[in-house]
Amino acid sequence: MRQGFHITNDTISLDRGHLTLMLKDVAYLEGNCNYTIIHLACGKQIISSFTLKKFEDAIYKSTFIRTHKSFIINTLFLKCYEFGFVKLTTCDKLSIAVSRRNMATIEQVALGSNAKSISNTLPDRPVV
Repeated sequence: MRQGFHITNDTISLDRGHLTLMLKDVAYLEGNCNYTIIHLACGKQIISSFTLKKFEDAIYKSTFIRTHKSFIINTLFLKCYEFGFVKLTTCDKLSIAVSRRNMATIEQVALGSNAKSISNTLPDRPVV
C-alpha cells in the first residue's frame, strides 16, 4: 500500500519527500472528509490527501493529542483549557472543540503543561 507521507520523531515528509515540515512548527491538524489540513504556527495551511486517522496512527504521541473527531493538536501550542475548548498560542489564537469523551485527558495534559485550566463549573452540554 502506498503511503505518501513519512513521520519521524521531529519531521513530517509529504509528497514523497518533496515537502518536509518540522513537527514543532505544526500547531494542529484538521480533518476534512478524506483530507487533512495541516495548520502551521505561522498561519500557513497545507492540504494532504490522507485522512486524519492515518496521521494519528503515525504521529509522535507525546506531543500530539486528538481532541475531537476532526482535530489533533500539538500540546506545545496549548495555551489553556476551558470547558469544551482548548486555546492555542498560534497567530490566529484559535479555540478548538474538545469532545466530552476526551475532556478528562485534555484537562490532565493542560495541568501537566504550562497551560491554564479553567475549572468546569458549567452543566454538561454537547460540544458543537
